[in-house]
Amino acid sequence: MDRKTLKTTRIFEERKEDETFCAEWFAFKQKKFISHIDTLYFMVKPKCENWRDDERKKKLFSVLQECDAAARETGKPVPVFGDIYAGLEVEPFMGIKMYSYNFALVDSFNVFLCEHPPTDKTTPIFIQIRSQSLWLDGLRKSFDKACDCIERVLKHFGLETEELTENRIDYAFHTNYIQDMMHYFPEDKLKEMQVSNFERWHKEGCFYEDMSDCDYFTLGRRKSNNVFFRVYNKTKEVIELGYKQFFIAIWLKEGLISKFDEFVLSNAFVKGEYFSKDKARCEFYCQYGEDYGIKREIAAKLNDPETPLGWFTKRAKGLVPDITLVCNVEFQTKRKFYDRLGKSIPCLSEEPTFRRRMYSIFEQMHAFVQFLTHDTIRFLKYKGKYAEVPRIKRPNADWWDRLRATKPLEYSDEWIVDYFRSYQISLDAERMKLLTVSKVARNSVYDSSADIMKVCGKEDVGDDLTAFLSGLNDNDIKKYAEFRLAAARDLERKRGKMGVEYECGKEN
Repeated sequence: MDRKTLKTTRIFEERKEDETFCAEWFAFKQKKFISHIDTLYFMVKPKCENWRDDERKKKLFSVLQECDAAARETGKPVPVFGDIYAGLEVEPFMGIKMYSYNFALVDSFNVFLCEHPPTDKTTPIFIQIRSQSLWLDGLRKSFDKACDCIERVLKHFGLETEELTENRIDYAFHTNYIQDMMHYFPEDKLKEMQVSNFERWHKEGCFYEDMSDCDYFTLGRRKSNNVFFRVYNKTKEVIELGYKQFFIAIWLKEGLISKFDEFVLSNAFVKGEYFSKDKARCEFYCQYGEDYGIKREIAAKLNDPETPLGWFTKRAKGLVPDITLVCNVEFQTKRKFYDRLGKSIPCLSEEPTFRRRMYSIFEQMHAFVQFLTHDTIRFLKYKGKYAEVPRIKRPNADWWDRLRATKPLEYSDEWIVDYFRSYQISLDAERMKLLTVSKVARNSVYDSSADIMKVCGKEDVGDDLTAFLSGLNDNDIKKYAEFRLAAARDLERKRGKMGVEYECGKEN
């Protein structure tokens, strides 16, 4: 959404005299950037002479093997090391290549372990810190939490940590500057608009109705152990992946999106389909538009489950603005990038522990970003008078200078972090409710011995729920109690509260 397009929409024409309405629903900050570390992997080297044959290691893996077998059998996470660090679980089928065992603190970090490293140089443990923890808890706090966990687990089995080293760090820049990736990165101008050492580029997109949409642009190779650059539709990812909805609240607070955008995105997230955003746009007009003929038309289509999403896409055009797109401009950096810098990375941290290397990297991240956005790649002004200027002498594009000037976003106030977590949970609840309603409705049809079409013509939710409950046997009720307990534990983790007592084992 941009302000010029907004002013051409029907709802703006209808409500333009109401300055309070327009300011409340459509205000946002144009050309806005926010930045943070989005992914952090680091390696842990235990202090022992022979990891493969170490008896302490064997005891550790004996516990992991037992929990992993139980998780695979049930298909559900299994608690582990509860007396060492609250909330840890072994997740089923979460191994990565030779790192075949894992345990995790949900929404915080995953610890992957290799029982038999192929060489002595292979680090047997690596840790992935989740985006949610990095953005909400902060870089240093989320890193320390993961380190504390692995130290305590290793210590319990008589092991110590000898060294921590970086493996992958992703520098993310969320922005509403780019609203049309298809035309913002034209293939015939990709060389002209940037200076870099990358030799390959790639674009992806999709067809929808009569549109072609680009949602992914990259430079370099994803498998590179150095630097990989990408720009992608972050809005689409949040809606479709279904677990990063806290970003919607962050974008709204920081001004990347308007309250109208938040209304549309939260509705689309619950439905789990990107182009359901157009249905939500029509719902917005039904609530706040003034043409009762149009509102009746839309209401009829909303009440008809056979209405295709494409109808809402066409009807919303010109009626209400489209959403403000948020793109993620991201640098994926790996070991080779930091190895190439070598001794030019001074050890700034005074921390006398093995965490010193990572702390020093954290303290110099601004310098790394400046290096990446100037020496690795920079986007240029290339139109108009700059078309005749040699590429290497062209000034930076405006959006690139804005990106380079963006400081990492860290929240120090607990209340705002609690709000983001509550927002995450509330949308989870709405999505779960919709999923439950869908499954109960489907179950009622499958269980019906009457004429299916006659059954579907009635809104007998109470009867369907009663029939569903009466069909449960003792095993189903036992499963229900287990699911309820697992859900309670999961919810407490999302709230950041661990070590509490649960009373959800009751079969009521």
